[in-house]
Parts: sequence; C-alpha cells; structure tokens
Amino acid sequence: MKQTSDKRMYERYLAVRLRLEGQTLEHISKTLHRTRKTIGG
Repeated sequence: MKQTSDKRMYERYLAVRLRLEGQTLEHISKTLHRTRKTIGG
C-alpha cells in the first residue's frame, strides 16, 4: 500500500482497510481529513 506514489489511491486503500477493521465512517473521515460524504455512505 505504501509503495504507491498516488496519494489519492493510498487514501482509498487506507479507507477500505480501516472500514474492514471495523472503524466507523466518522472516524475514517476524521483520520483522512475528508467529509463523511466523500468517504461514502
């Protein structure tokens, strides 16, 4: 995951990983400094 030079793709990987680990959309949006709507749901 950290091998990608595309920041946007890295954030997508991270969001998916955090969601699979059971994190809430609110937590993910705060971690990535994105709105909840941007994260999804």
